[in-house]
Amino acid sequence: MNTRFNAIRRPVLTVIAAVVALSGLLPAVFDGTASAAQITSRSIEMSDSTPAATGVTYQLSFMPVVNAQEIIVDFCGNDPIDGDVCNFAANSVPNVAAATGTGVTAIGTGTPKHTIKITGLTITAGVQFTTTISGITNPTWNSSTTASFYARIYTYLTGTSTSYVPANVTGANPTVGGSPKDFGGAAMSTAQNVQITAKVMETLSFCTSGIDISGAGYGGVITNVNCSAATAPLITIGHGSPTQVLSADQIDSTPAYMQLSTNASAGAVIRMKNTHTCVGLSNDGGATCLIPSMNTVATPAAIVPGTAAFGMFVAPSKLTATVTTSTGTITPDAAYHTAGKDVPQSNTSTTSTAFYGMDDASVKSTYGSTIASCAGPISQVNSQLNFAATASLTTPAGVYSTNEILIATGTF
Repeated sequence: MNTRFNAIRRPVLTVIAAVVALSGLLPAVFDGTASAAQITSRSIEMSDSTPAATGVTYQLSFMPVVNAQEIIVDFCGNDPIDGDVCNFAANSVPNVAAATGTGVTAIGTGTPKHTIKITGLTITAGVQFTTTISGITNPTWNSSTTASFYARIYTYLTGTSTSYVPANVTGANPTVGGSPKDFGGAAMSTAQNVQITAKVMETLSFCTSGIDISGAGYGGVITNVNCSAATAPLITIGHGSPTQVLSADQIDSTPAYMQLSTNASAGAVIRMKNTHTCVGLSNDGGATCLIPSMNTVATPAAIVPGTAAFGMFVAPSKLTATVTTSTGTITPDAAYHTAGKDVPQSNTSTTSTAFYGMDDASVKSTYGSTIASCAGPISQVNSQLNFAATASLTTPAGVYSTNEILIATGTF
């Protein structure tokens, strides 16, 4: 009666194995290990499923039925069924020759090595057991071979796993000796990486304005806080009404503004270029500057009323008010900013409250003089440029002007 029942059971179990294989986790099917129990809750988790990946860690986990101290993990490319021949062509199974871990040894002489023995373990019946194996090379996979591979897992008592001899020729039977205590199979698979491509264009948005477009950062109040609110920076330096004029008894100043946004990874540089022959305020179209720049080296200094001088300072940057995505900092260049001397000049000042610069040589160069920069991506960051001047008692009457080009360059 028992003989007849066993004869029927084998094909039934085989059918079950084929069905469950679709889920990637196969139950044990025994051939030659009929006395072994079936481990449950078993899996082998891979740290990387990329075909041919090296240095991969496999985490083996299962629920043992019987106490044990050693494990055999035999990788085969055809199935996880105990008793079947084991195929391990080079592209179908992991190469475990360099495998490492507590008690881990690669055994057998097949190429590639496909069998691991782990000793010195404490495997307790009814307690989930987990161990890791590192240094594994995944199977190679391409369109002409299957991506799936399998593991046959056996547990042994101390010293008895030495009787397990893996197949050394693909398509041969391993020798399952030493009376394994538990057995189970697992299915795994490599897969080509999902390669995702997205494109982000290099961006740089830069504008100048005659009014404060920071929201309220420098005292201006504007509801449309971006470059669309900017106005042409046509500024007049002077005081009085109805005509604003320079005089020798005070310093006059007028601000202009700029705003920068960029995704440049290394940030951006803002340069100012003077288009006239001379640097300063000219009454003859830029040929001569009777109100010259207040210094000829890159060192900010105070403007002294009555000296006929022209300069600029760059104030510390400010984020755009009410814009939560406004982020970053624009750093004034040392030629146009001195810490502690960054208070915008009043148009009634007889004493300089700010230090001004105007690097004559660089501001007339091909690409202009660096006035400020940022170190990385920024969004809607504002800076105030404060232009100041004073006349002397001998400065001829007339209309004085200059023209400054501001250039922003991102480094991507």
